[in-house]
Amino acid sequence: MFVCFLRHFFHILWLLGSVYLALFVLIGAGAATIAAVEQMPFDKALYFSLITGLTIGYGDVVPATSIGRIAAGVASAPCSRSTACS
Repeated sequence: MFVCFLRHFFHILWLLGSVYLALFVLIGAGAATIAAVEQMPFDKALYFSLITGLTIGYGDVVPATSIGRIAAGVASAPCSRSTACS
């Protein structure tokens, strides 16, 4: 009984790890896109992507161009959807 519990428990942890890995990849890709489009340093773009993707949105770092705003919306949509559903 306990072995069955452990098998299911670690299987769920494995699945959640895949979800978190996918979120980190999406946030990293969004940061790379924002850094390239907005010509901002990668650390600032990573902070922006993380805050936007987690639907916090402090507003201290915002895209300045309309292409950057579109890229931010596209980059944050998958992360926003996945955090809203969890």
